[in-house]
Amino acid sequence: DESYLHKLAEICKIDYNYILKKYMSHQIIGVSTIEGLKLISSLCAKHLLDAGVFSVKDQHSINKIEQYVQAHISEPLTLEDISNHVYMNPSYLSSYFKKHTGISLSLYIQQQRITAACRLIRVSSQSFEQIAYQTGFKDTNYFGKVFKKIKDMTPGEYRYKWKNGKLYANDSIKE
Repeated sequence: DESYLHKLAEICKIDYNYILKKYMSHQIIGVSTIEGLKLISSLCAKHLLDAGVFSVKDQHSINKIEQYVQAHISEPLTLEDISNHVYMNPSYLSSYFKKHTGISLSLYIQQQRITAACRLIRVSSQSFEQIAYQTGFKDTNYFGKVFKKIKDMTPGEYRYKWKNGKLYANDSIKE
């Protein structure tokens, strides 16, 4: 998503065109968006480490948080659970994550849930209710609101565009 790349470039203080070139130089068509995001995140992490913006220990902690979220994406994720996993105070964890990633932990979790939902929409014919539950949303109305906020379209619009070839594998819209 182009807005994600712009935000990433801003946070990492890297030229947008550099990130775009690196992102486009790797074949990600046919690979889930998560793989593309992992690639971009690793490029930014390397840049931030090289620039001394944060330490290897910080990156390790962020990686542990992200891995925990990925492993438990279908479950209710509480600040308490995540903080216990990384041995941090819950309120410190929130500020720590935001300081080192530029986004709140709750927004990160929502983005990861929606990324997982997009993958399920692309590869299955499950109902949106089933997809919502499998990605950790217990309320389908809330799932729809979060999906619309993050993807700027409803899950139904997303499925329609995917089935009709109007979306690329990285979720950008074909003109």
